[in-house]
Amino acid sequence: MKNQFTMSEIMNYELSGLPKSRRGMDKYADRNDWSFIEVPSTGKGGMRREYVLPDELFELVKLQTLVQLADEADISAVEKTATAELMTTNNKMVASAAILADWQRDCAIARLAVVRYVLKTAELIGKTKAIEAFAKASKAKKLDETLIVTIKRANAKSGGANSSTEGRASVSRRTLFEWVKAFEAAESDVNASAVALLAPKARTTEIPEWAGILLKIWSDPAKPELAEVMRRIEAAYADSAVDVPSYHQARYFLDTHIGNVERERGRMGSREIKNIKPFIRRDASVLLPSDVYTADGHTFDAEVANPMTGRPFRPEITTVLDVHTRMVVGYSIDLAESGLAVLDAISNAASDYGIPAIFYVDNGSGYKNAMMKDESVGVMMRMGTEVKHSIAYNSQARGMIERVHKTIWIRLARKLPTYIGVDMDRQAKQAVYKKTRKDVKEFGESKALMGWNEFLTVAADAVIAYNNEPHSGLPRRYNSTTGRREHLTPQLMWDEQVTAMGNSGSGLVTVSDTERDDLYRPYVERECTRGEIKIFSNIYFNAALKEYHGETMLVGYDIHDGSKVWVRDMDFRLIAIAGFEANKKGYFAQSALGDAREKRAIGQVKRAQVHVDAALENMQPHRVLEHVESQMMPSADIERAQNLLNERLAKDAVTVESQTTDVTAMQATFNKINSINNEDAELNQKPFTPMQAVAIPQPAKGNMNLTQDEKFERWLGLYEQVKAGNDLATSDQDFYELYPESKIFKIKMKAYQAAHEAEHGTKVFFKFG
Repeated sequence: MKNQFTMSEIMNYELSGLPKSRRGMDKYADRNDWSFIEVPSTGKGGMRREYVLPDELFELVKLQTLVQLADEADISAVEKTATAELMTTNNKMVASAAILADWQRDCAIARLAVVRYVLKTAELIGKTKAIEAFAKASKAKKLDETLIVTIKRANAKSGGANSSTEGRASVSRRTLFEWVKAFEAAESDVNASAVALLAPKARTTEIPEWAGILLKIWSDPAKPELAEVMRRIEAAYADSAVDVPSYHQARYFLDTHIGNVERERGRMGSREIKNIKPFIRRDASVLLPSDVYTADGHTFDAEVANPMTGRPFRPEITTVLDVHTRMVVGYSIDLAESGLAVLDAISNAASDYGIPAIFYVDNGSGYKNAMMKDESVGVMMRMGTEVKHSIAYNSQARGMIERVHKTIWIRLARKLPTYIGVDMDRQAKQAVYKKTRKDVKEFGESKALMGWNEFLTVAADAVIAYNNEPHSGLPRRYNSTTGRREHLTPQLMWDEQVTAMGNSGSGLVTVSDTERDDLYRPYVERECTRGEIKIFSNIYFNAALKEYHGETMLVGYDIHDGSKVWVRDMDFRLIAIAGFEANKKGYFAQSALGDAREKRAIGQVKRAQVHVDAALENMQPHRVLEHVESQMMPSADIERAQNLLNERLAKDAVTVESQTTDVTAMQATFNKINSINNEDAELNQKPFTPMQAVAIPQPAKGNMNLTQDEKFERWLGLYEQVKAGNDLATSDQDFYELYPESKIFKIKMKAYQAAHEAEHGTKVFFKFG
């Protein structure tokens, strides 16, 4: 594949950025001064143009050839592939020297110097005699040192760094005639270049037959090492006549024939490879303050105390940055990422520094929602701000705000002992993690966790410090104090630009105090029903709404106060301020933030319950039963059960040495129950000394040794006695009263009733308690 193509061949490659039509391609080539040659053809006029592509387009053509070879490579059935040329074969006249490599140009200039020396001599003795005399003198080494060095450079075709010593010091008669002929041809054509015609032909390189399978295996996303790739190639070519390349041949091919970016294609995904591809630097110098605000959310890389629970958590921080001055104009800190947090941040920015013309953000749900962008009720629409979204998964487009996260918030997080960033030592991170959880469990708080109010203070200080530090992206100004030029701080840049705007007769678009509250108030569309407006599970009412029954209204609400809402018609005229009524689901008014927090808490409980259920399913059956009983303990008085046990031990003492262990175990169980319920502190502190040789009187088998089926059968028997009017013994009476309050009893009773209904066709009911 030579760098010499007809227009049809160029169009077949479908290179990006080129016109699609033949006419458009012809105009594009003329407009960009593509070099071409005319070669004989059987078509119209007997001549056709073959163009020499610019270097960047020729690289794309070469890459297409390599990718095609890789795609066509079949590892399971390797066949010998045809070779293909990569570099320029300069067989025809080239009109321009611009496409020559440096070593070709140096060699051509040296040849031109030799030709001019020979032609100068030919003016005295003739061209033929001058050429023959020069060739003879070069072989006899009778030329001066300058001409010898020039001849060596003219004969150097390797392109090496030592071209002045690599070439031969002599030149033949035939070679000189060819150089002179090429020079004369260039002189007769005004469009030709003597340097281009005298330049040696470019070396041709062939794509080896194993290149396709090498690239196919090398481009694995698992990023195999070259040694592993070579082992796979050897296995693939085991039964083939194709010569397997050596490790160094494969390494040389990857290093010299493939570009650094293309070499990583396949090994890197489309998102990761962007980090090594060229990019466009955006010029913010043409902007003015508040022209463009950009914002992004960041989960803080350290844990602080939750203001509601005291437990460790990572707050969500939304930062708003002015693109021109790099000034942080607003931020909000919330418990979780949400549209309300974004609204809080942009409202602070617009109130304190002015309304932006463009709000440049990503495609997150916090920015792409009806509250922000709706054409009728969206906050951005009412502010007159245009929202622009970056391409998905293209954070490089918003590198300015991403850098702010590192400069402000990650730097701040590193100062806290609860920092959990990727560069934090794993052992230290785990130690702090365990300590904070242990402290919160035992004391309800941890000294290692920064309090919420304190965190808000240090966050504000961090923003102020950033705005007053020199920024490398801002212009330099002479500092009279230090005597040198220094970068401006964002605050100085903002003040300087705002002052310049004021002097020119323009200024920031600010928000007045009278419209501030309502401008940032979110609005949603709701239907008015009999004077009522329903929003966030609350009902609001105003008598002035009675004539708007069945109509869709615009309802504004305060994200921090749920006591009232602002109701407007579709023309945004204020109709009434509806107050919170009692005929709603909750007893107290629930603000938008409270509603969001409640929904989030419910979701956390549901997700946690899934893990609990999965853990119980993996436990052994008897362990599950123990868990069920421990979760549904009888609600009877534990102290009364303890006293009954002591009375039976004193009354019915029998010397049975083998039962001592059972007594101790039962007492330990009661102590554990008392400790859990914390109902008898003195009993927990008093150690229990088991009586020597004491046993519990049991009917036939101790209750602790009975299975659950046997316990249920015993209770049924006691139920029949009570139903018949018989009095029960003290132990039986306790069992009869306590056992139905356990969860396992309810499970057994449901199974018993279902079996009775299936066998007899009627339901059985029990009256007890």
